Amino acid sequence: MSIHPFQVEQYKKARREGGTSPATVNRDVACLKNMMNKAVDWSYLQVNPIAKVKLLHEDNEKMWVLSQEEEVKLLDECDKIRQPERYLRDLVEFALYSGMRQAEIFGIRRVNVHLKENYLLATDTKTHQDRPVPVNETMREILERRMERPGSDFVFCNHKGERLSQLSGGFYSARRKAGLIRWDGGNEIRFRFHDLRHTFGSRLGMNGVDLKTIMEIMGHKTAKVAMRYQHPSPSHKLEAVKGLDKIRGTSSQKIVAINKTRSSPG
Repeated sequence: MSIHPFQVEQYKKARREGGTSPATVNRDVACLKNMMNKAVDWSYLQVNPIAKVKLLHEDNEKMWVLSQEEEVKLLDECDKIRQPERYLRDLVEFALYSGMRQAEIFGIRRVNVHLKENYLLATDTKTHQDRPVPVNETMREILERRMERPGSDFVFCNHKGERLSQLSGGFYSARRKAGLIRWDGGNEIRFRFHDLRHTFGSRLGMNGVDLKTIMEIMGHKTAKVAMRYQHPSPSHKLEAVKGLDKIRGTSSQKIVAINKTRSSPG
């Protein structure tokens, strides 16, 4: 078995097209490079065959927060994809209104859904610690619909009832047809499935939800990561400054002078 730099480049390309962030791809490549270096140190290889493979530029990654119009377009296109029982729309809408990571959603089991108590338990978390996730009405409708289908322990599953292992190509087709690709400074930016989570967090921040609550709902361990959701959208900032117009309207009212009649000396 051999490994060639071209194979690694193909891997990088496939991961990026699948929505994986440059940072995550870089960590994988760095790990592979380190393994090859160890093989050289232990005399299994003479040279590291992928030593010259370059890492991706992480600074070019942009967080994409869906507007209401973009959300409608994406969900409409998801509805048009040929899949049983609006599967793709349910998956995308659930991510958008739960803020859960892709792996966490794929790992939702029926036994961990507690609708009477208005929460579900996320088990496949990035921190490897189970996390209760509050269930809103949008999530409830989707969960109830998905759980009506028998034959699997998983809420979202493939046609065999097995746990999902990857995102279907239908998402990328819906993304393209919804026009969720744009250019910034010559760099192509594509909306990723993970941006549904970014949209959720940003909407919480713009609705005035405190940082601690956002951290606990989304499973962030540090405030540094959650702070990204404290940056409001342009439209939200516009509405914020429009509120100052009321002050201007009040302060610009005409001041009517009160003329006092001078009393004559008695």
